[in-house]
Amino acid sequence: MEDYLTGLEEHLDFHYSTDSEWDREGAREIGREHPERAWIASDRDVWYANPFYQGPPVPHPEEDDYDQPAGPPSAPLPPMDDPW
Repeated sequence: MEDYLTGLEEHLDFHYSTDSEWDREGAREIGREHPERAWIASDRDVWYANPFYQGPPVPHPEEDDYDQPAGPPSAPLPPMDDPW
C-alpha cells in the first residue's frame, strides 16, 4: 500500500505538458543545433521561429509570394442556394 501511495503522490505532483509545449521545446532544441535556420518545422507540421537565428528577417515559410505586389482580388464566389 505504501508503494501505491508514493506512486500516486508522484503522479499527482507531476505537471503534464501539452503537445504544443513538447512540440515547441523540440523545435527549440533543433534550432539550437541549427542556428542558420530561421524557421523550424515540428513533427506535427507546425512552424516555429528559431530563437537562435541571427540572420536577416525571413518570412514565414508558408507565405506565398510575399515579395510580389498583391494582384486584383479573385472573382467573387457565386451565391449559395438558400437551404431554408
